[in-house]
This record gives sequence, C-alpha cells and structure tokens, in this order.
Amino acid sequence: MNTQAINKSKSITYEQKKVVTFNGQHSIVTAVAGSGKTTTLIKRIEYLIKNLHVSPQDILILMYNKDAQVSFEDKLLKINGLPSIPQVRTFHSYAKQIVTKNDKILNRGKHYLLDGLSTKELLIQAYKESTGESYYKSEDLEELELFINVCKANNISPESSESDEYTDINGNTAVNRSAFKAFNRLLKENNARTFDDLLLDAMNDLLQYPNCINKPIHIIVDEYQDVNFIQHTLVRLLTDCSRTKVMIVGDSNQTIYKFRGSDVRFIESIFERDFPNVSHLHLSKSFRFGHAISMIANRVMLKNQSAKADQLCISASENYATTVKLSNNAAMYELKSFTLCAGTKAILARNRSDLAESLVYLKLNNIPYNTNKTLSSAKQDELAFLSVIAYLALNHESKALLDPSIIKIAMRGFLNCAELKTTRSQYSKLMKMLSSDHSAFHAYILELLATLKHKLNDDIIKFISIQKLPRDNDLYALMTIFEALGVIDIAVDSSCNRRQANHIARLLENIKNLAASSPLQSHNLFNIFSHNNSKGGIVLSTIHGTKGLEWDHVMLTGLNDESFPSSKESGEIQEERRLFYVGVTRCIKSLTLHIPEDEMLSHWLENGWYSTPKRTPIATRFIYESDIQNAIIFSSVCRERKYIPKEFYRDQQYREYHQQLLKS
Repeated sequence: MNTQAINKSKSITYEQKKVVTFNGQHSIVTAVAGSGKTTTLIKRIEYLIKNLHVSPQDILILMYNKDAQVSFEDKLLKINGLPSIPQVRTFHSYAKQIVTKNDKILNRGKHYLLDGLSTKELLIQAYKESTGESYYKSEDLEELELFINVCKANNISPESSESDEYTDINGNTAVNRSAFKAFNRLLKENNARTFDDLLLDAMNDLLQYPNCINKPIHIIVDEYQDVNFIQHTLVRLLTDCSRTKVMIVGDSNQTIYKFRGSDVRFIESIFERDFPNVSHLHLSKSFRFGHAISMIANRVMLKNQSAKADQLCISASENYATTVKLSNNAAMYELKSFTLCAGTKAILARNRSDLAESLVYLKLNNIPYNTNKTLSSAKQDELAFLSVIAYLALNHESKALLDPSIIKIAMRGFLNCAELKTTRSQYSKLMKMLSSDHSAFHAYILELLATLKHKLNDDIIKFISIQKLPRDNDLYALMTIFEALGVIDIAVDSSCNRRQANHIARLLENIKNLAASSPLQSHNLFNIFSHNNSKGGIVLSTIHGTKGLEWDHVMLTGLNDESFPSSKESGEIQEERRLFYVGVTRCIKSLTLHIPEDEMLSHWLENGWYSTPKRTPIATRFIYESDIQNAIIFSSVCRERKYIPKEFYRDQQYREYHQQLLKS
C-alpha cells in the first residue's frame, strides 16, 4: 500500500491516517466534536482516487444538508491533480435524481416538488378538511407537519399510524391521522411531492427496479447518527453486495433529531446488523476546545445508558485552554460582559423562548445579532404592550420622531394584553390613523378605552392621556412608573401559563436592572422592534441549529431543569443529555453557563459531587452531572503534563483520559 500522499501531511493523526487508508469492506467512523472529520474525509477521497486509482464516478458522498454539501464540494475542488470530483449529494438531491429519471423512463408524468410555502398551504387545506373548521392554530399545524415528517421518515402510512406500535409518536391524534390521509390525497391530485416523498419514492424505485442506477463502489455517509429508517434503507439499497464499500461517519453522542425521525440505533447497532464485515474506526481527538470542555462532555455523557468510560472525547494538547464560567448573575449583567469578548460569539439555548432576554438586550443596545426569522421579540405580546403604553405617553414632538410602523407591529400585542377586543373595522381605522395622524390615533384609542371592556386601570389611562413623556426620558424611571401603575402586572398576568409568566417577569425585571446601570432612554424601548440582523453579529440560536458549527465564545442560557430536559422520561432525558453535549462542545476559547440561582447546586459544587440529584433541582440536572469543578482542575493537570493526582486516578474515566492523552 502506497501511503506517500498521506505521510506528506504533518497535521494528520494516527487515527485519521487509519480512516484515510482503510481498505476493508465496511466501516463505522466514530468522530467526536471538532475532530477534523471533514479534512479526514477529503484526504480519504484523495487517497482513493490517487493511490487506489478509484474512478471519481464510482464514489458517492452523502451529506446531511445543502450547506455541508457545498462546503465539501468546494474543498474537493481545491485538491490538485484530480481528474474530476465525485458526486457529493444530500440524501434528498440524490433521491430526486433517481425519481426524476424514473418518472421519465416509466412515463409517470412530471411531479412538482413543493417548497415550504406550498407545503404549508396544502397542510392547511388538509387540516381544515379533517376538522371541518376554517380556524387553525399555528402550533396545531406545526404538530401536524412534524407528525407527517416522522411517519414518512419511518415509512408509516396514515392507516398504519393507528397501530398500537406507533401511538407514542408525538402528535398521533385522530385529527392528525385524518389530515395526514387528506394531505397524501391532495399531493396525488396535484401530482406533487414533498422533500420527504423524494426519499420514499426513491426507496420504492430501488426496491422495484434495483438496477435503475449504477451503484457506486465507495459510499461515504456523513452524520450517520441523524439518519432515519428511509435514509438507512436507501444506503442499503444503493449497496452492491459484491463490490460496494460503505463508510459511515458520525457520533452517537450528537444524535439530537429524534423528533424528526432520526434514531441513534442505526449507527450504534443496526448498520452492523445489516452490513457484513464492519470495522470500527475512531476520531477521538478534538482540535476545537481545551481539556475542561472535553471532560465536561465526557462526564455528562457517561450518565447515558449506552456510554462507556473509555469512549472519550480528548482534546489535542495544542488546543486553546478553554475557560469555563458558571454564572447565576442577572442575565443583562452577564450579557454585558459576554458581548465585550473579542472574537466570534454565540448565545445558545434549548428553546427559542429562552433567547428572548438576550435578543432584547442586544436590541436595546443596538448590538448587531444574527438569528433566524422564527426568533423575534416583536412576537412577544408583553413587550409590545409596554411599548405601546410608552408610545401613548410620549409628547407630540416625540411621537412624530418615531416610525409608525414600529407601533403597527406592536398593536396586536397591546390589544391582547389589554384585552381590548376591537372589531375588524375598528382595528382597520386604528391602523389608518397611525399612518396619517398620530393625534387622531391617540384620541381614538382613548375613545375605545372609554367604551369597550379592558384591563387597564384609571391610573394607566390618566398616564397615557396626559402625553407629556419626552423620548429622552430615563428608561429606568419609565420602568419604575410602569411598576407603580400596574403596567408590569398586567403584562405578566396576560402570559399564557406559569412558566411564561415567570419568564416575562424575569425579563422585565432584567430590563429595569439594565436601565438602572446604562444610559438608556425611553425611546430605546422601541429598539426591540428594530432589525439589527447582521451576518457578522452575535449568533442567537437553539442548540438544535448549531450542529457542525463553532465559535470562539459560547454562552448557554435557559439552563433550568423545568425546561431542560424538556421531558423527564428516561429515554427522552438521554436525548436531551446529548443536546447538552452538543451545546457545550461548540466553543473554542470560552464557555459561559448561565444558570438560575440554586442553593442545592452550590452545595453540590462545594463538595465536588458528581451525580444526578434525586430531588428535582432548579438548575438543569446536566450541570450537576458535568462535574465542572473537577473538570477544570483536571484540565490544568493535563495542560502541564503532571502526574495524575490520586483523587482523579481513582475514577476510571479520568484515569483513561490521562492515559490516552499521554499516548497521543
């Protein structure tokens, strides 16, 4: 075997070299976060083509999304001396290639691939048919869409979903089953496919016409921990038993898309069951973060049932010595410190709602951020309510300086919180006045408050009637006035449930505390409706949206046990623990864990305990399980290459980590 091309690279590790030069039949490559798997796979393909003389046309690489596909292709194009590059496809694009070809050959006619908007329109139609009602809630539609996605990912028909075997699928209700059936009928009537149908139809074509494509000699599949039944079956059907070699790459600790139909068992056991002569390869060294992060991740994951003490994520010695900070300071105070860090930054949370405080802070201070459209403080009725009250209290000169579109955005939230039930014509009249004459708008609001039922007290109405507040009024003073008038109480009481009420109360208290320590003025309150979305801004994202990404500085927030883990069932907690693992392993230079005050946790940390609390904690149980204090101390032992102290040597996982580090 000629390994000359591989040996030229000084950066390649022994583990990476084994993956690159592997010449067995099938293989599972377990790759920890930040292990350089993309670089390794690029070198693997170069080795296959240059050293083993495999034709690029005989290699298929399947990636988990379009961005990963494009990035991988770009890297392949930079390799010198390749006659061409292999096919790099997502599962969906490769499935589309198969079914489009067969549609033509088999005269099945043209099928329209629905985009997100068209799919939603068809879902709405199917839902309305099933309920017999014209009204629907957005969350009901989201649940239906997710239910259909999971069913299709597992090849479950609407009729099969009624079986007891599948009743535990989220959203499996009689209405959703009926809507699923109607949705499939509408697709057929419109000669249309969704992205999920591409995979299903490709699978059925390969089952019915096994030779409808030329099967590759080498298949490489990235992020295999996230595949579902259909995707795994496609890989199986694309394999020519006599000659195809399949290499799957992934990390079972990063299986976080169960709600979409992915199943960790495909990488942990099913692949080895379905493919003969499977070799296990490892990329256990991370080049992203320091030893403290590796040990926090290892300690947390050891609590999962399938985990083993010697299956470790190990940091490279040359990595940055990542700092870890555990903080229960007020969110606004911690955010102020975090935003001053030099380098790329991301604020991550389990749920979108837990990012609201961060988003409001960044908006109030005009700090650029980068987030998707689903995360918006403008959707929070309580903040909209406060903003409209502030607008109504402004003097005429200050109102004239504000963009009326801001208040247009906020009006629905104000009406909801105030429980001011306007007719459609009254609301339309308000919107027209707001665009043309703010004085007439103000007078009409007061007229509606005098004639319709609402929750505003006399003091609030008097406050907004006077209209004497200047736009440069101190924001802290305004929040204090809001408290005294009962505006804050109305905002909190209007929240839909106890958790949301607690969340908004904390958010409003944090805004007041921020205003007390910052030169913010009343008009800054309207910044929450501004759009400072910038590509180079601080990233705000749920952890689910961060796979494969990294930043210099990461803050995890929303670390309350009430919401993280989102379910307290044993199997669900294991998935949530993997989600925590993904979150903590996104950082390079620093990790800030922003937690609520929890006396029990303080006691835990003082004693250096490492266990899952039997009593329900306030901070997420994953903080208790991460052994933070010991992980930080141990990281300095690793950096300085000291002998391992007795207290760490007694623990198999610490001992194993230290031994593997010395070997490397």
